[in-house]
Amino acid sequence: MIRKHALLLLMTVGILQLSWKAVTREERNSTTQQRRSQRTITGTILAAGESTPIEGVSVAVKGTKTVSGTQADGIYYIPVTEKDSILVFSHCDFDTLEVKLTAASEYNISLSRKKNQ
Repeated sequence: MIRKHALLLLMTVGILQLSWKAVTREERNSTTQQRRSQRTITGTILAAGESTPIEGVSVAVKGTKTVSGTQADGIYYIPVTEKDSILVFSHCDFDTLEVKLTAASEYNISLSRKKNQ
């Protein structure tokens, strides 16, 4: 009787280990595919008509938690995983702009000042 229970326990542990290994392998493959499809988008954000870099612009991938921003030079870098992503550029003194990404990796943006400023 003890042998049957021990054998059953060993079989159960073996099945659980195989299941865990399969899930882990699938997760690794998924992570690897994401890394392959991830790319970095960069560019400079200027004030329209002024050609002045804008500091403090929020750059976000729409529908995700991925956010970046610009420094004093107006340059931004943001990782994206799909070429169909939309970038949202926002700043309190400028109109918000959404840009649908294509195959390009550099997007230089001009933002217009809000009319009530």
